[in-house]
Amino acid sequence: MSFELSQRYQIHFQSIRVRRHSRYKSYDSKTLLNITEVHNLDFDWEEGENSIMFFVTSSEKSNSVWYEISLESVKAKVAFKDNLNLELGEETEWTAELLLESGVVMKDICVPANYIITKIDGVGFYNDNGTKPLLTEAESLASTKLPREKRPGFTYW
Repeated sequence: MSFELSQRYQIHFQSIRVRRHSRYKSYDSKTLLNITEVHNLDFDWEEGENSIMFFVTSSEKSNSVWYEISLESVKAKVAFKDNLNLELGEETEWTAELLLESGVVMKDICVPANYIITKIDGVGFYNDNGTKPLLTEAESLASTKLPREKRPGFTYW
């Protein structure tokens, strides 16, 4: 991939990333699972007479791709939309106390989060964060190696 910019803009890049975002709604439509795949790309440039040509390629580095995951409560998202049109001094119809007292928002996020955490055995096992692994590969990835017929027949998403 390449692109060209005018030199008059004096633009410089520290990094160029491509983000692929996917959003999944839970079966009960109360929670959104956001998964973003991030690619940190290598780039080079050549200066022309009036422009700079940038050349972007996939990185060969081992840590150039990662995933970002988040959960959202649909009810909280709707409530927070009120914030977009607020004028100075105005208040929303919702309050933090109201959202916490109802317990719905916390339930919409915590129940799926607890379920997902129990199913992500092995995630991060190969990350090198400077500490020794606590589990061996066989122990950590055991649940992902079950034969298909022994895996649970349901999924949350």
